[in-house]
Amino acid sequence: MQRIVAPIPPAQARQTKGWRRFRNGRRSRLAMAAAAVVGATGLVPLTASPAEALSVDVRVTIAQVDALDSFEEPGDADFYGVVTIDGTTRTSDQCQFEDDDNITPGWEFKKEGIDLSEGSVTVSIEIWDDDDPCDEPFSFRGDDDQGDITPNGDRTLTFDVALAPCAISGGISGNCMTNIQSAGTSDDDNASIVFQVSVAEPPSAPGQNIRCLHDPLWPDPGETVDIRVEYLDGNLQPDVKIADRIQVFTGNNLATPAGEVLGDEEFTFTTPPVSGPSFSYACRLVDDGSPIWTGWRTVNVGPPPVTGGAVPVMLTGPMRSRIDVVLIPDRDDYPNGPGSQAFQDDMAELVDQAYFAQGDNTADASILLTNQDTFNFWLAGASGDARGVVDDKCEKDPPASWDSLHSFADVGAIIHIASFRDCASGNTFSAEQNDFRVFRHEQGHRPFGLADEYCFKRPGSNSMLCDGGYFQADPHPNIYEDGDACEADLANLGRAGGSCQQWTEDGGGEDDWETSEPVNGDLMVNNTTPQAADIRRIDWMLNTQCASGNC
Repeated sequence: MQRIVAPIPPAQARQTKGWRRFRNGRRSRLAMAAAAVVGATGLVPLTASPAEALSVDVRVTIAQVDALDSFEEPGDADFYGVVTIDGTTRTSDQCQFEDDDNITPGWEFKKEGIDLSEGSVTVSIEIWDDDDPCDEPFSFRGDDDQGDITPNGDRTLTFDVALAPCAISGGISGNCMTNIQSAGTSDDDNASIVFQVSVAEPPSAPGQNIRCLHDPLWPDPGETVDIRVEYLDGNLQPDVKIADRIQVFTGNNLATPAGEVLGDEEFTFTTPPVSGPSFSYACRLVDDGSPIWTGWRTVNVGPPPVTGGAVPVMLTGPMRSRIDVVLIPDRDDYPNGPGSQAFQDDMAELVDQAYFAQGDNTADASILLTNQDTFNFWLAGASGDARGVVDDKCEKDPPASWDSLHSFADVGAIIHIASFRDCASGNTFSAEQNDFRVFRHEQGHRPFGLADEYCFKRPGSNSMLCDGGYFQADPHPNIYEDGDACEADLANLGRAGGSCQQWTEDGGGEDDWETSEPVNGDLMVNNTTPQAADIRRIDWMLNTQCASGNC
């Protein structure tokens, strides 16, 4: 999808809103600067040199792969990518593309937290053709064919990336944040790739978080948009610190700053006057010499790109490297559908509170905010129907167009106002519009694959139920089918021996389950704080799977 940045008006509107997050007279310098979105991958790193950074994230985004000659028969190539950044190897799913010699994968491979003092890192890119049927077990790269993507026949493309400022040298020539093409010259299995390399400041730092949101969530052409920035400490508490500098980037003119805003003001601008274009923005915060950067967000203006399809209200990068969350209005509680102002207002608050606040005021609860650049948010193009748990079954219907126009979604959340017991099944769940804790619990099931842990049969439990969705998710489970497996995992979770508890599920089930997670005060018990096994599974999804193009 091409992304067009909204032009900034010649004279920036400055409106004092008295926004609650700059209360008590606290004042921060808010410097505005224009920045550009470039390239086909949808990712644009910070353009300024991160000279003050303590650490940076390095990304390699592969936008296109084309076979230049026939790979091993039968059929066309089954491409997958392997990228190594500073010694860390990421591999995309071998079965994403089958029998296709020309793909536009949008794989974004990331390594985070690279110490800036390293000066530079080595990057290598490999393209492989999978020879194993995807419905049969296979061993990694056993008989697979490596494509040649190098001009010298080495097959593996290797080069160095300077960190500050970002620069590429060695096995390929090109600039950071621009498309680079490389093609093979061997006797067989040649391919060409188009990719980008970027270096960016991280979305958070120890004790330092930034929350940056736009309002309205889905603007119309010519509508005024406010961008609001908040500095949160390690416990997600606002107004504890005053940043040395807060910046908002938007527009398409790097050379012309938009001006400076002080104190109790919001950055306000006007969307394009016609439907179709989008606008992009990002926020940056510097305190005590440590900068953090939200990454770019792209917002749709006007009707959705596809009639009846989902509306992208906050895109942070390629879909295969992001958790794509589609918010669906319940047809009974939002009769005017996704275009209603009530639904949009409620969804803006939900993103603010369920993802970027977490609400539990603990460092462990910040895992979604600290990974804010790994989520894409969409509004569904049609309504669904949530009915909750009825006769021990999860009753809900996504939109009729779910499989056709929303098939890209990692998860769909049907949001309702009426109160009933919510549930998850397949790749959708239901949640009440302002019950953010239940929303996070159900999201624990999908997309993160966490099982329920509540059961009144566990010693010390406050639960009244023992009928949850119990299953062992591999890898990194939070409950276990076997007690020995639970005990064997205790050291990995930093827990002492004998910490596992066993229960038998209700409803005539014969399965016994075990977990070492707390009996109360847990995301998958009573919708509160993610604990060790929860955090491990969520972190694996966000920083291993998504960082390998496998979201």
